[in-house]
Amino acid sequence: MPVQGSPAVTALAQLVSSNPAQFTKRELFRMLRRADFPAIGDLDPALALLEEHGWIRQQPPPPRTGRRGP
Repeated sequence: MPVQGSPAVTALAQLVSSNPAQFTKRELFRMLRRADFPAIGDLDPALALLEEHGWIRQQPPPPRTGRRGP
């Protein structure tokens, strides 16, 4: 279980209070205070811990569409 006061608990508390069925990392980042997560990459360890403990599950990325470059 994540330790109270840790970045993972902060992210989980936001998710519990907003209760989204799905969310993107960017959407969660926008919900959180910059003092807790100054950059979007700062979420990665917290999200990894929440996923490891079964609180969240990562969805596969959508298939890419459009032209590919040369």
